[in-house]
Amino acid sequence: MKKTIRTVLALLISLFITGCAAGTGEAPELLEPVRGKQDTETVKRGDYQRTDAYYGVLMPRITQVYMKGSGTIENINCWNGRKVEKGEILIELDREAVEKQIESAEESLSEIQTLGAYSDEIADLEIAGKNRELSHLYGTGAPYRVTAMKKLEIDELTLRKNQEIEKRELQLKELEETLLELRADLENLVIEAPCSGYVYLDDSLSNGMYLMEGKPILRILDDSDLVLRTESYVPETVLREEYYGWIEGERYELEYLPMDQQEYLALIASGGVTYSEFRVENAGSLSSGDTGSVIAITRKTPDVLYVPTNALSSDSGGYYLTMETENGPEKRYVTTGLSNEVIIEIRSGVSEGEVFYVTK
Repeated sequence: MKKTIRTVLALLISLFITGCAAGTGEAPELLEPVRGKQDTETVKRGDYQRTDAYYGVLMPRITQVYMKGSGTIENINCWNGRKVEKGEILIELDREAVEKQIESAEESLSEIQTLGAYSDEIADLEIAGKNRELSHLYGTGAPYRVTAMKKLEIDELTLRKNQEIEKRELQLKELEETLLELRADLENLVIEAPCSGYVYLDDSLSNGMYLMEGKPILRILDDSDLVLRTESYVPETVLREEYYGWIEGERYELEYLPMDQQEYLALIASGGVTYSEFRVENAGSLSSGDTGSVIAITRKTPDVLYVPTNALSSDSGGYYLTMETENGPEKRYVTTGLSNEVIIEIRSGVSEGEVFYVTK
């Protein structure tokens, strides 16, 4: 049995040696896996920019019109879809009612002032009389208890007079504030169009309705003034440097349009999505419905070496570029810096103009 096993092993060793002899020659070189089409580029020098993009849609600028004062609607001179011009009267409020309120407040103010002056004069006469009585008591040598009681009467009259003056001044202040508000309402009884465009009214508006200051009453859509409205709010902090619009494949200069404070608060209160708007300068052939983005440059560093991000590879030694040399491809480890979705800064390891391989 042992002899049979030794015979089989000898046969297998003989076949293995024969196979190796038949395959003599250099072993094939092991190549890195092919990851795609290879091309070459050079290390470049230029300005690094990091950007944020905010998607948006072009639409006519919408101007929200609010009540600047309070009053009752007397006439509505517009309707949904009507084209109006800047300065045109849209809504007139009841002037007579406000004028009557002003007249009543002015009469109350005058009455309080007149009655107050008369009251002060009476109080002064009473205090003067008491002072004369006190002087007489001092002159006749009246007891201390008697003179002290008279002084107390004078102090009480003086305190009462001062309290009446303070109360009257508070009433006068409240009336003066009311008059200021009413006079402001009187100046705002005519609602004019702040811009040209198409009017869209609040459906609930009707003659005889009383409107409070700050209430939104209508919107005006100006299709000649296109704005890029973003789907999300653009923080003003990212607009401190440079920003522009990239719309339908072309660059456009933008003007940031801060949201009206009343509109912003109303939007937040209603749970709506906040947004930002930018006027497009020299819109040319652009039209409502075109899409684009606000590109904000949030960081800019001049004069850096950079390569495309997809040119870098990494292993346990770190990041490296595959350089083109006279002796063929060469792995070169590099130190990286700033990066975005397109390029990455190279701080050491290569020089400007050197050629490297990149996977397309």
